[in-house]
Amino acid sequence: MFKASSLRIYGRVQRVGFRGHVLEHARKLKLAGQIKNELDDSVSIFVQGEEENINKLIEIIRNAQQPIKVESIVVEETTPKEEVKYFTIAYGDLE
Repeated sequence: MFKASSLRIYGRVQRVGFRGHVLEHARKLKLAGQIKNELDDSVSIFVQGEEENINKLIEIIRNAQQPIKVESIVVEETTPKEEVKYFTIAYGDLE
């Protein structure tokens, strides 16, 4: 079943290669969306695709290896965005 989720990841997830790690796995799982750093040192992710693959990505995030340290994940279902076709990293003021 096709669905979309918004994730907020807390822990040591900035400046440790986390976004690249998620990008690689999201693309392998044929998911679309975006990942970006937030001002509070968390990372937000919008992801859409097959529900089973979103769940696999969440499990991969939960089990990320050092130096990444995921302390918690907040997941909310959201509305898919038809215009989102690929998974990308958003770069901005925090870079």
